[in-house]
Amino acid sequence: AVSTYENILRKTDTLIQQRGFLGFSYADLEKEIGIRKASIHHHFPRKTDLGIAYCQYKTEVFDRLNITLHNVSSGVQRL
Repeated sequence: AVSTYENILRKTDTLIQQRGFLGFSYADLEKEIGIRKASIHHHFPRKTDLGIAYCQYKTEVFDRLNITLHNVSSGVQRL
């Protein structure tokens, strides 16, 4: 099961891609996730806190992708 923290970050990722960081609010997250804004503020007191956590989250995602891509054999080797 995905934690509330992780769920908020995943939905933030979607909203940033759709609207940009300044284009969504905690009220949008509340509607999308189905939790109260107070719960979001519990994890991320300010939107800046959410932004910093989001950057860390995306860095981890890209690091995992980078490792995966480096472990894929070249096209010639796979043939």
